[in-house]
Amino acid sequence: MKEQVEKQVIQYAEGLTLQELLSLVEAGDKKATAEIIRRQEAATAEIESLKIKANSKRAPKAEKTPIDLARDNAYYRCALLVKQFGFESVNMQTLTVASAYLDCGLAQGNLRQACNRVSQVIKAQAVEECVFPAWILTAGEEIPVLDENLKLEEEAEKVDQIKSIIQKYLDEQLPPPLPKIVIPDTAAAQAKKASKK
Repeated sequence: MKEQVEKQVIQYAEGLTLQELLSLVEAGDKKATAEIIRRQEAATAEIESLKIKANSKRAPKAEKTPIDLARDNAYYRCALLVKQFGFESVNMQTLTVASAYLDCGLAQGNLRQACNRVSQVIKAQAVEECVFPAWILTAGEEIPVLDENLKLEEEAEKVDQIKSIIQKYLDEQLPPPLPKIVIPDTAAAQAKKASKK
């Protein structure tokens, strides 16, 4: 009887669903186990062949040209204008004309924001004094990375770590405390005599 069941499984294995094969495996059917493994290997091979086929049809990714980048990004567009014509020559009208030339959006709010941001960068480059201490770069390598998809409240532990690292550098930067000035008794006595006169 058992031989009949095994022959039946072999005969109908291709028509059986995965659930039916799993039931046979639970019943101890080794051929059903082999059939499941064979199906998994076939599915894996098919997935790999589809990946290879898809990758062969895909065109190589072309790098964007400066014009493409300027079309995509108003900040980049404004920065290119400043680089080419100088900061003094670039204003909202120039940026609007350049945007129209590249067939980009002419929303004045977006262009004003781009112009303002680029002007901030230009102005910052003209500043000669050092605003930040030299340890900023070193501290930047020590702090944990915040997840931009989380709220700061959810990252409170990391924020506290950042604050403590900054405090560590600030403490190292502070000058040592001044020694206490002690006035000897003779000087105090002379000061009293002088005040009596």
